[in-house]
Amino acid sequence: MYGSNGIPCRISGNPCKICARHAVFSNTRPTVFTCNAIMASMYRATWYKEVISLFQFFFNQSNIVPNIVSYNVLINTHCDAGRVDVVLDVYAHILANAPFGPPSATYRHLTKGLCRGG
Repeated sequence: MYGSNGIPCRISGNPCKICARHAVFSNTRPTVFTCNAIMASMYRATWYKEVISLFQFFFNQSNIVPNIVSYNVLINTHCDAGRVDVVLDVYAHILANAPFGPPSATYRHLTKGLCRGG
């Protein structure tokens, strides 16, 4: 199976998994932009469990500060995985803890996920 960029998916040497491993185990601390790119690639490959695990690692264990793109990837992941209840918890967390308010894109993702999820 091939991704939209022509790179084979679901193999152990997949570029997004290699980047994630490198970001996690290298001496250089990844930026929020690197983390978002890796999570978005895994989201597009429908590796929802890996996206959630990486979000936890990058933003909770490694103390990298997430931005709205980070949260939107997490929201989309939970929506597509059918975890609407978790999506509402993530949204409540954004409202309570983030130094920014959710933009219209976040509401679009929430609405789409809630409509699909019932």
